[in-house]
This record gives sequence, C-alpha cells and structure tokens, in this order.
Amino acid sequence: MTTRDPYLDNARGLLIGLVVLGHVLTPLATRETDVLNLWIYSFHMAAFVTVSGYVARSWVGSPRQAAAIVTSLVVPYVLLDLAHEAIASVQDGTAIRVTLLTPAFTLWFLVALALWRLATPVLRVLRHPLAFAVVLSLVLPFERALDSTLSLGRVVGFLPFYVLGACATPETLARVRGLGRRWRLVGGAYLVALLVVCVVVEDRVHRGWFFLDGSYRELELDPVPGLVIRALALAGGLFGTVAILLVAPRGDSWLTRWGRNSLAIYIVHALLVRPFLGSGTLKALEGPWVVAAAVGVAAVLTAILALDPVARGVDALVRPAWLGRLLTDREAAARRGAPADAPRSGTEVHSAEVRSGTEATGVPGDEQSRPAQ
Repeated sequence: MTTRDPYLDNARGLLIGLVVLGHVLTPLATRETDVLNLWIYSFHMAAFVTVSGYVARSWVGSPRQAAAIVTSLVVPYVLLDLAHEAIASVQDGTAIRVTLLTPAFTLWFLVALALWRLATPVLRVLRHPLAFAVVLSLVLPFERALDSTLSLGRVVGFLPFYVLGACATPETLARVRGLGRRWRLVGGAYLVALLVVCVVVEDRVHRGWFFLDGSYRELELDPVPGLVIRALALAGGLFGTVAILLVAPRGDSWLTRWGRNSLAIYIVHALLVRPFLGSGTLKALEGPWVVAAAVGVAAVLTAILALDPVARGVDALVRPAWLGRLLTDREAAARRGAPADAPRSGTEVHSAEVRSGTEATGVPGDEQSRPAQ
C-alpha cells in the first residue's frame, strides 16, 4: 500500500486556493482587488504548472497513460466546454455554440496538459529541454498569428514550467522540503515583498502579461519590450514557485485535502464563477471590505468543493468510467507494441499513481494513494 506525501498536496492546496480567489476577484473593480489579482497572477499558474509537471514526470506513453489522456483530459474538456457554453447561452439569450478549438475560461489547462503530455517524448530526446522550452516561450510570440486556438499561446508560454517540474527529481524536491525555518521565512518574505511591489506598480503593469498567452502584438507590445517583459514574467513565475514550495507545510494540514481534491475545485468553481464575470453589479462594489469579502467567499467555496464526497461526485460526472472504456482499447494498444508502463523511481508516489485504473496525467489531484492496478 502506497501513501501520499502531504507536502505536494499542501503546495497544490495553497495554489488552488489562489486560483479560486483570483477568479472571485476578477468581476470586481477596486484598486485593492486589482492589486491582489496582479500579485496572484504573477506566479500562481507558473507554480501550478510546475507541480503538475512533477506529478506526471514519468509519462512514457504506456497504454494506460495514453488512455488517460482521453479519459482524464479530453472527455472532461469536451463535457465542461459544452457546460460553459450552455451557461453563456443562458446569459446572453443566444444559441449554444460549439467552440472546442477555443477553450472556455479555465479549460485551457486541460488542453495544455494533453499537448504537453504528447510532446513529452520529443522533450525527452533533447539535451537541454528546459533551455529549449525557455527559448520557445520567448521567441514564438514574435509570430503574430499566435492566439488562443487550442490554447497554443499558453501551451508555449508555460512550457518552461512544465519542463521544470518534469525534469525535477524526488531528491531535488526532498532538498527543498528539508530546508529549515529560516528558508521558509525567506519564501514568505518574498511573497509579502512581491505584494508590496504590486501595490506600487499596479497602475503600470498589465495583468495580461502574466497570462503568457498570445503574441506580443496581441499584448500591444513591440518585439523587444515584449521579449523583456516575457523574460521577467518567466523569472517572476520561477521565484514565486520556489517561494510556494518553501512556505508549503510539510505535514498533514487543512491544505492537504484542498490539494488532494484540487481537480474538483478547479472544475466546479469555474462553473460557479462564470456567470458573474460580466456582472456590472459586482464592478460597482467599493470599499476595503470588498477584498475581505472576496477572500472569505473564496475560502468557503474552496473548502466546500474540497470535501471528499464532492470530489467523488465530480469525478463520476466528468470522467465516467463507462465512457473511458468505450473510447479506449488498451489491449489493442498493447498488442501494437506500445511502451511498457513506467517504472516508479525514488520514494515519491505522485508521479505514476492510478486513478480508476489509469495512470496520473498531471491534472491537479489526479493521483490516488493506492498501488497500480
């Protein structure tokens, strides 16, 4: 029987809480909420992608892993994209549109994970995959046609963080986890100092720079300034990722459940927040209490969605086992000589755990504390 290490779950718990808070803050329009949102977006998705890359670092294209792309990423993406479009249809009073090539709201992450997974064999043969990913993230936005189609802008933009996580070893993570209280204080001090910087520069920094999406032209940036800003965004994401790993609790905590069930939180909160994104009523709210109220709403919402019964229900709805069996044929894949299942390395159990008979895909919370079936 394998056991989960709560450390990564705690880090993901912190990050999924920030994801929810960022989306709760989005419909608001006070300076305080703008500052807090700028702070969150300057590092939280970079850290999230890094952790997800580490979780699925042993992906080798085995039959079960290939099937998991369909059952854990493609199927949920299609179902949830239709759900988002249904919500938009009700709001706008228009017919439902099928826009699978342009992911709705948060669903870009599922598409990106699928594409990163498919690119993993190519990345493995590179001598310096991280350097390659950084160069690609910096150079490809010069292409003016780069946009949100299949989330390609973000797939390329956040690729360095996925590669960083995928290249990390259990020994590297153990060294970070083993750093003492002094380093944890350094991580916390960095995050506080970053918030202070955001207070100072909020009116001069565009939050969209940290989305790592689209071309420099789309961001209304000339090539050279765009390159510099992208490089600074990558550096900020790296420092923020390290800071989160430093401050994350090492043992079981209330964050552990948030991290363990982060996929359900990620999926459901987006559906609940989506109707409020275009609300003019919320934009009219003012006063310092708005931030406190947003933090409270985000915390309560995250805590409710993190409950195990909620997570199991969400999993049954968006990743139905019967549909996965209908769409995949693992026996046929094995007969065609697909790679064998990846061996486990080190003592970490996050890299190749099983969910409903499929190996981890890197989706937040997409691994179970039980041995491979």
